[in-house]
Amino acid sequence: LAAMLGVGGLVGALISARMDRQPRKGLLLMIGSGAMCVFMFGYSLAPSFLLALALLAGMSTGQMLYSATTATVTLSLLDEGVRGRVMSIQTMSFGVMPLGLVPVALATDAIGPRLALAISASILGVALVLFFALASEVRGLRLARAQEVGLSAVEAARLVAEGKLTEEEAKRRSGGRPAVVND
Repeated sequence: LAAMLGVGGLVGALISARMDRQPRKGLLLMIGSGAMCVFMFGYSLAPSFLLALALLAGMSTGQMLYSATTATVTLSLLDEGVRGRVMSIQTMSFGVMPLGLVPVALATDAIGPRLALAISASILGVALVLFFALASEVRGLRLARAQEVGLSAVEAARLVAEGKLTEEEAKRRSGGRPAVVND
């Protein structure tokens, strides 16, 4: 079962890597989180082990697509000066994630694992529907294509030196940072 989480995570990472030119990041967030929820619910009710394996891989694929898109959006929208701090806070959230398992563990003891997981997936589904219904900014979130996003000063200087960009284009694409490299 754990191996299928890894397989699904790898598939999700590969899909996410192919979506770098997809500007509609809000749609990717909805697809990833929705897939995770649907596959989790299906996994909770799976009648066979092989189907459970496939559903677990699908759940992990959706989770990875959601996570990678969230990280991409966070890094793209933040000012360079605060990215490290925000990402460290986002990473700390993984440390408190097990607290969310306490109610699920209690429910598992009381009503059994399948029903507890089905209820958890249902609560997640309702929360996602409400969130995406109310958060129009997230639903409509768009980012520029990767090649239209700014270059670092070093990348811009390299492209100017190779004759692939003019100084003016390099300055524009590097956010006004000077495209100069000391030899």
